[in-house]
Amino acid sequence: NGKPFNPCLVSGGITCAGQLPFGGGAERYELIQSFLVDLGNGGTMTMDSEIYYNIQSSPIHDDYTKIGNVLLANNVVPSEFDAQHGVEAYEMVRSIMLTTLDLVAMAACFANRGVHPKSKLDVCEDFVMDQTMSIVTTCGMSKSGRGWMNEVGIPALTNQSGAVMGVIPGVCGIAVYSPRLDKSGASFRGVEVLTVLSEKVGLNIIKKRDGTRSGSRSRGGSASRGSQRVSGSERKGSLPTNERKFSSSTQGSVN
Repeated sequence: NGKPFNPCLVSGGITCAGQLPFGGGAERYELIQSFLVDLGNGGTMTMDSEIYYNIQSSPIHDDYTKIGNVLLANNVVPSEFDAQHGVEAYEMVRSIMLTTLDLVAMAACFANRGVHPKSKLDVCEDFVMDQTMSIVTTCGMSKSGRGWMNEVGIPALTNQSGAVMGVIPGVCGIAVYSPRLDKSGASFRGVEVLTVLSEKVGLNIIKKRDGTRSGSRSRGGSASRGSQRVSGSERKGSLPTNERKFSSSTQGSVN
């Protein structure tokens, strides 16, 4: 029926930004950016102007504009949908810079039912968390070309910047940043790290065998000790430090 499959797609992201009930692109961006700061590590998470202007001056901007207009013309979105400002806000959000510490704080907040584990701020209501985790579980790694939830069993999101965020509800959040991409456009090392954590630490939420919570001590030690093993002896080469910043956008990507 021409509707976006989920908000993880470009069309879904533009739809969300275009349906915010007020303001131009900048105002919509500020609302989303403020929400991300509450979810994250308390940093500023500012937009990188150079990335934003590169997107606006590239053919990607024309593609985004066409997508917004098609959504409106095909009655996929309500008549009050603001395609121009929705695209503008979406491009600004794609240009936000953040660190791995920001991303893992977001993942931990999702794992904690929307309550930030450090600030104790109740960022998301329960119905928002239900919808968000449903999408992350079913759609977040849908481009990986494998049965992600069956094989790995960690609800996760990735993009072409090389960032991967994993969420184990009630247990922990995981974030990996490594720009080398696989054929599906996901972080090669990020996917491998989550796969190893699933197998070695027992974080697969689907394959629980002993009746205990996935990731419990009885199935391979604590998650923190398992993470140290993965980042040390299990992986060849070093991962980028958590202070290195990245954006959800990459030059020439249309993810």
